[in-house]
Amino acid sequence: RSSPPARIRARRLQDAPCGLIAPGWIGFGDPVPASPTILCVDDEPIVLTSLREQFERHLGGYEVEVAQDAAEALEILATLTEQGVPIPVVISDHIMPGMKGDELLVRVHEQLPDTRTILLTG
Repeated sequence: RSSPPARIRARRLQDAPCGLIAPGWIGFGDPVPASPTILCVDDEPIVLTSLREQFERHLGGYEVEVAQDAAEALEILATLTEQGVPIPVVISDHIMPGMKGDELLVRVHEQLPDTRTILLTG
């Protein structure tokens, strides 16, 4: 007689912001959902480093991706979307070379209407 597959315990946190998810019941062989990913976009590396550190320190359960311009951000979003990775939030600086942050966030909203967007201004 074989034993049932091992399982990992998890649950949705009811009162958590942005629908945080704690580990759930996942049996071996079940597809493991990708961790939700927050995308931060800024042309200043020090800002990106700071945002990444703060999110990783205070928001467990999320991956953090960074991009230094809108074009890179759109590439990252396309890859994550293709892989089925949830993207709950995109945070962008306003003034950047090339496409400005407000235009980027309009495009994000057109492609991912359920994704929250935040515009940082100096």
